[in-house]
Amino acid sequence: MKTPLRILLIEDDPKYVALVQQWLSNETEDAFVLVWTNSLQAGLSQLQRGGVDVILLDLGLPDCGGLESFSKVKRQADGVPLIVLSGDSSEQLALELVRAKTQKYVFYKSSSNGDSLTKAIRYAVELTSSQGKA
Repeated sequence: MKTPLRILLIEDDPKYVALVQQWLSNETEDAFVLVWTNSLQAGLSQLQRGGVDVILLDLGLPDCGGLESFSKVKRQADGVPLIVLSGDSSEQLALELVRAKTQKYVFYKSSSNGDSLTKAIRYAVELTSSQGKA
């Protein structure tokens, strides 16, 4: 049996958290453990404690937002795959995130589902793992 991936979800919308939890619990190929914080500061504290395999980061948090949130998490994440969750599907935001080197993992909430989320998580983990071996 595979070791479950520990996912840190930094998201302030409890309804979206419940949806992500449902999606991950329906997954049969991999096991996931979801750790949820509802603010950037709490997320950074959780990240500092370690044991995180993947980060799902909402860009619309009450204590910090947009690229500033991304930059703060990215600085502290050091090798942990980071998937950006965005309710804003604008082309401008996508370009800014690509320039900020999000490793192409921008996950738009409005067009997402459980399959696409679990694929994004697997791809992010694999990419990060293969980059570490290079």
